[in-house]
Amino acid sequence: MSETDNVMKQGNPPKLDSKAYRKELARLQADLVEMQQWVIASGERICILFEGRDAAARDRLSSASRSI
Repeated sequence: MSETDNVMKQGNPPKLDSKAYRKELARLQADLVEMQQWVIASGERICILFEGRDAAARDRLSSASRSI
């Protein structure tokens, strides 16, 4: 289990400064592109769910996922 997983179980993670946020976002986007390339090359089928917080700070799945 990663350090991030441990933080998430304990509550809200610490806020990232702008530079750290952009760096982490770029890393995660690169991971998604790598996975996309693997899916295309292998022909596998996957399902990805994105979870986030709404304006009232409640955890919810995006409304787009409910329309499927």
